[in-house]
Amino acid sequence: MKDYEVQPGDTLSAIAAREYGDSSLHPVISRQNHLANPNLIDVGQELSIPYVTYRHLFTTTDSTAIRNQLTEHYYGTSGIQLIWEIVNGVAQREIQRGAWLQIPDLADVGHHTVVADETAIGLAASWYGDEHLAAVIELANELMRLRETDLPGRPEWRFAIETLVSLLAPSAPHRGEEMWEQLGMPYSVHTQPWPTWEDSLTIDEVVELVVQVNGKPRDHLSVPNGSDQETVERLALALPKVTANLGGREPKKIIYVANRLINIVG
Repeated sequence: MKDYEVQPGDTLSAIAAREYGDSSLHPVISRQNHLANPNLIDVGQELSIPYVTYRHLFTTTDSTAIRNQLTEHYYGTSGIQLIWEIVNGVAQREIQRGAWLQIPDLADVGHHTVVADETAIGLAASWYGDEHLAAVIELANELMRLRETDLPGRPEWRFAIETLVSLLAPSAPHRGEEMWEQLGMPYSVHTQPWPTWEDSLTIDEVVELVVQVNGKPRDHLSVPNGSDQETVERLALALPKVTANLGGREPKKIIYVANRLINIVG
């Protein structure tokens, strides 16, 4: 994230084109700054420019010198072009004139602001050349969310981190080995058993039910997995939105689909 002061003649599209190499990404800036009308920005206005992977239009003939220039432009130094070459799949093949290249921003490593129509599968295919790594992206982001809970330091947290590194290692062998060593694990991550699927770990302890009144969704209710109908009925009937929609009427019929929904007809 960086701060930017609007200059005379600026538009959000022009700022997006300059910052990201793609003017169509202007909604990212608009949403970040809560602009009611993205067509109205004032000279001197302070905007927060969120991180989005830079895009670069390749307009010349490919050469080692051109690649060094491109690397120096984005990173201030040469010799580290593998950072963007691997992302774009051009480490060992020619870059075609007119190709769009994705350039990771090392000032904010590991973060990507999702824009319209992006999916974890698409990002995995784009960044790693393997859409199956979408599961790794999802796991990493879930761990980031859980980092603020009491889970870090517990055996479950350690298990999740080791699993993440094991899944990443085949596609990033050197980095995976480094991370495995940082965890204090024995050499090598590539000789470890592949993580196994455990059905018991896929069962949610708590499920969220849709609460309907006369067939229309009115609220949601979180209950322990497998809760009996009597317990769910009692909790659902106590919900303010349910009592308001019943208007004092007694339920005529209650339909309960375990772990999915409860429909109160009244």
